[in-house]
Amino acid sequence: MSDSYRRWWPPRGVRADLLIAAGIAVASVVAGVAGAPGPAWPYGFGLALVAAAAVPARRRWPVGASVVVLAATLAYFALGNPMNPMVLAYMVMLYTLAEVRGIAVSAVFVVAVVAGLVWSESAEDSQGDIFRAVGWLLTAAAAGAVARQRNSTIAQAERRARAEERLRIARDLHDALGHRLSLINVQAAAALHRLGEHPERAESALAAIKEASREALGDLRATLGMLRQADERAPTGPPPAVAPATLEAAEVGGAERPGMAALDRLIAGARETGLAVRLRVECGRAAVPALAPEVDQAVYRIVQEALTNVTRHSGAGSAAVEIEFDDGSGQVTVRVDDDGSAVPGPPGHGIRGMRERAAALGGELATGPLAGGGFGVSARLPVRGAG
Repeated sequence: MSDSYRRWWPPRGVRADLLIAAGIAVASVVAGVAGAPGPAWPYGFGLALVAAAAVPARRRWPVGASVVVLAATLAYFALGNPMNPMVLAYMVMLYTLAEVRGIAVSAVFVVAVVAGLVWSESAEDSQGDIFRAVGWLLTAAAAGAVARQRNSTIAQAERRARAEERLRIARDLHDALGHRLSLINVQAAAALHRLGEHPERAESALAAIKEASREALGDLRATLGMLRQADERAPTGPPPAVAPATLEAAEVGGAERPGMAALDRLIAGARETGLAVRLRVECGRAAVPALAPEVDQAVYRIVQEALTNVTRHSGAGSAAVEIEFDDGSGQVTVRVDDDGSAVPGPPGHGIRGMRERAAALGGELATGPLAGGGFGVSARLPVRGAG
């Protein structure tokens, strides 16, 4: 369809209303001719056309269009005309009112037209038709109320999805940048301290800063690349599954997020800050079981955030990272313990983000001081993910 054609071609909803209006007008004429029209029929036909013509205006002016159809309907029956398909126009308006304005407004219009039908001159001869018409009018209003409830449910789901998507974006950006920027901060402080007396050590720290900044840019590009590829309607469940990858894969477009395969590199970066980190992976079988992609990513992110908090807040000299697979429960436990201050750092988004990430997968996370001193983070996640 050309652009010039689209400019004057009405939208789909308006086209549907025009077809409804035309159908009501034709049906009214056919019914009037076939039913031995009386002397007031020409006026009734004109009123039926007025009611049909008001239907396409229901989307923009629902109340105004309904008032026009109500007036035409009451005038039609006041002239003594028999039951006519123009009542369909009123049913459409009742549906619209109940959907847009609520069942209470629609009920007012139902009462108004019923009163007009009972008062009209033709009421005594067509009680059965009146009762049937009232039944159809109530059905139309009820259908509109159901549509209103459905629209409300859909809107709530979309708002919830948008809120969850904003939370996921904030969590991913925090995870992607927080750890790298913390390393840069620590290494920059070390470089300034060593610049005068130990220039060779300062050079090593600057090299670490360069590497951390490069990886931070890679993480940011990976996150932005996935956001560009995301659907407009955000998911309401756990984050979309992605395959594990090392940080070298973090490039724009189609980039993958890191998992357990990148833990060695992550821990090496933490060691460059002077923190002694020990990694232990324990499994009851010969090979580590395959994690669901989103769980693989969560294990990495939880370790990353926990080590970031250790280097930033605790003043610890060492930390232990332990990952244990339990075949019986089908869960993986991630622990990060340090020997620093047992008091958590100032409030931030890190621990809350870890807890939200674990909960989204059907797991749990606990933090707190250790019995022998230091601070610990412990997460239990299902190997297969949520569901």
